[in-house]
Amino acid sequence: MRRVFVTLILVIVVALLPTAEGFAAPPAEAFARLPSFSDLAISPGGKYFVARVNTGNGYSIKIFNFESGGLEVIYSINEDDDLSIAWFEWVSDTTLVASIAFSSKRRARVIVQTQERRLISIDATTSTAIPLFRDHRDEFPVQIQDRVVSFLSDDPDHILVQYSTSDPKSPNVYQVDVRKTKSHKRVLRGRGGVYHWMADAEGDVRLGSGLKKEKTPYLTIRPKAEKKWKDFSHRVNTENSTFQPISFSNYPDKIYVRSNHEGDPLGLYLFDIVTDEFGELIYKHASVDISSVQQDENTAELLSVNFVDDDVETVRFAERPIQERIIAFQQQVGEYDVSTRSVSKDGNFAVLKLSSEADAGAYYLFNGRDNKVVSLPPQYPDLADGYLGRTLASEYEARDGLMIPAYITLPPGYESMEDVDNIPFIIHPHGGPGARDFMRFSFDVQFLVSRGYGVLQMNYRGSTGYGQAFKDAGKREWGQAMQDDITDGVEWLVANNYADPNRVAIVGGSYGGYAALMGVVKTPDLYQCAVSFAGVTDLPDLLARKNNYIGGRYRTRFIGDLWKDRKMLAANSPARRAIEIKVPVLLMHGSDDTVVDIRQSTDMAKQLKKYAKRHRFVEFEKGDHHLSLFKNRLRYLTEMDTFLTTCLNN
Repeated sequence: MRRVFVTLILVIVVALLPTAEGFAAPPAEAFARLPSFSDLAISPGGKYFVARVNTGNGYSIKIFNFESGGLEVIYSINEDDDLSIAWFEWVSDTTLVASIAFSSKRRARVIVQTQERRLISIDATTSTAIPLFRDHRDEFPVQIQDRVVSFLSDDPDHILVQYSTSDPKSPNVYQVDVRKTKSHKRVLRGRGGVYHWMADAEGDVRLGSGLKKEKTPYLTIRPKAEKKWKDFSHRVNTENSTFQPISFSNYPDKIYVRSNHEGDPLGLYLFDIVTDEFGELIYKHASVDISSVQQDENTAELLSVNFVDDDVETVRFAERPIQERIIAFQQQVGEYDVSTRSVSKDGNFAVLKLSSEADAGAYYLFNGRDNKVVSLPPQYPDLADGYLGRTLASEYEARDGLMIPAYITLPPGYESMEDVDNIPFIIHPHGGPGARDFMRFSFDVQFLVSRGYGVLQMNYRGSTGYGQAFKDAGKREWGQAMQDDITDGVEWLVANNYADPNRVAIVGGSYGGYAALMGVVKTPDLYQCAVSFAGVTDLPDLLARKNNYIGGRYRTRFIGDLWKDRKMLAANSPARRAIEIKVPVLLMHGSDDTVVDIRQSTDMAKQLKKYAKRHRFVEFEKGDHHLSLFKNRLRYLTEMDTFLTTCLNN
């Protein structure tokens, strides 16, 4: 049986390998299309699987009967311009819980645009959807209904959800019946300062975290055999130190935490909540942080630890029955990465994804009982046979000596940096800024390299994943040291004759959009043009609205203080320095963006117009912060393509 299994794998892999013969740059539509599938999940019993399936402009959530041996669709719900499915999760062999997301408006101190979430369950046997909240008597129902505290692995009929009908800063925890629409039973009363609750593997809610008076971190935990809660705020309220509870372990009074108490980077430790002491070091990488853990949903046994160096890597501590076959599969695919996305409760069924930095790959459904594998269509069908650009890991030295990790993606035909000689380059800083770039397929990066540009992505200081000190180096450095890191990357490219200094543009989204605009403000002779998608442009305006959001004051503290840092904030706001911009600017923003208000871009456009600066502003109707719709992804690429072709003479 094993020989048959491995042979089948080889046939599938050969079909996916790209070829450079007859290469021609694919059209923008090929890159802009949404991936064929996302968020695949096998039901606990292995009979069904659910997936987000591309329908053209958006997605449809479909449940398939996997046991039948084919891909029979037994339930489907379509997304549209106004509604999307935020997430879904199997809670039993036949019941799926899903979160419906849509934009709305509510009154805080002012009218604010909000993201609403509604919780439903879907019965795979009857193909019926059931709302899990009753309409509330208030003007508005509960805004966020999908903050699940526990899926209660030993109780398939209920889940635990946190929410409040009166004070969202103090949510209660309720038992919610997934079989019908009914009132919920409260199992834990909220307490001041706790914004998030955590339960152990048995569904016992025993940890709460949040902020005291919206100013300082708060953490409280209850030992298993006690009723009294213990305050652990001293662990989380420490400068330059990380203490991040991940989950409860399979030891009743020990939790897994990410910590750097023994130095960076962040490692995974056991922590005793009775003695308030660190225990065993589970795993620590030499240079990058632990990113996540996987545990058995019934016993809380630790299965594996993930970290991200250039890509996601896994250290395993326990194996499921199907793991041996997955390892055999991985050995056959060479440079392709194999990630396990979902495993059935008995460990015999799994969803895998095969991908690389230059190929979005495809999903595979494993049936370990019958030694069968089903391959699904490629994520980007029109790119599956095309030769895309290679991504290379590198680093460069910032002006103060800090080493900045970076990725360079080269146009098709380039194999190494030795082949590169003064080509046009796009500088592409990531959003966040509390995030990072990886060595993985990116639709817009691959689109840019298909047009002949090299692309530089850097993890400037303040990026996550490289330890607390590296992250803290970005505190209150918007437009300053973080921007200098980006500038130093451009100068490194030019000094090594990689980039043509007369054909360099800067492109980014969210914080990356802010960095693009600050780049042409601070270093007006370094770039020939800038593209900002959903970028922040006015820091004082951003901070003035922080109190409209729960925890907003605390989350924005690393940008600066609205009053004490007012001069610094104004000096690092592109909208307030538009007069200094010398090159063309393209602004793009979604009308329904609930992360960065579209006013940040419209105000920037007004300032550019005021000073007669060359610019174009594009508003995406029904557009969000993540380019979730095909029509907006396509317009984003085509607008950018036209703009860059003109300003870089490419």
